[in-house]
Amino acid sequence: MIILSGNALVSSNVPCWVENRSYVALFANYEGIDPLLSALIMCESGFNPEVKGDKGLSRGILQFKEETFYAFCEGDCQWVSSEDQIRTAKKMIKMGLGPKPIGWKNCWEKMNLDKYF
Repeated sequence: MIILSGNALVSSNVPCWVENRSYVALFANYEGIDPLLSALIMCESGFNPEVKGDKGLSRGILQFKEETFYAFCEGDCQWVSSEDQIRTAKKMIKMGLGPKPIGWKNCWEKMNLDKYF
């Protein structure tokens, strides 16, 4: 995998999902919803963007179903993009949909994420 380090592109032998965890943590912090989002991502995918759940219907770090993702994303979104999933999750959480069945009810309860509100 090629990644940006400072102003240079470097090759990495680290699995993409490990790099993704660091990137997601930084991005989530920038977006202002870490550690809630980090806990939710850990529960849903362990930060592995290649995880598929619900018999292949849910994908990505936040395990979105395609129809749910596109119902809430804004702009030119890509279903399995970690950045787009984070932005969409942030929007849904602000709307109060995080703990609802349309959101992440099981992980929300398992990780006791109401403590962040």
